[in-house]
Amino acid sequence: MRKEVVRGMKLCELEGVDLQHWTVGRCYLLELEHGCMGTFPAIVADTGDPILVLERPHLEIAWDHLESRRAKVSDFYALICLAEPSCAFSLEGRELEQHRVVRVWKEQELRELCATEGAVEWAPGLLSFNRCHGKPDFSPAPSLAG
Repeated sequence: MRKEVVRGMKLCELEGVDLQHWTVGRCYLLELEHGCMGTFPAIVADTGDPILVLERPHLEIAWDHLESRRAKVSDFYALICLAEPSCAFSLEGRELEQHRVVRVWKEQELRELCATEGAVEWAPGLLSFNRCHGKPDFSPAPSLAG
């Protein structure tokens, strides 16, 4: 019986899933830069899911539609499904088996999402003390593979 990967699925539920279209790689996200604990990423307003991309420069698409705040580009290693729709499980942090699948946005999909006013926003919870001090660096990250 073939098992499909669905939004919200936990990493521990991958048992029995055909992983031929999966790879380990880096995902990128925009998050507010602050001195507090916690992560406040750019999110899809309707779902609250973080906006993840496989190519760092694509985050600039979302940046252009977000409230201007001090932010940075972060990355993490993930188990990434390259089939449609693309999604990923973070391979970093604690309790990996409880990590949930999150959509990975391709360039054109992100452009279409951002064409709707208010479709992307910063995760709630951090006060606006961190007004923008310039645009984050969206240049491609160097490869660590060697």
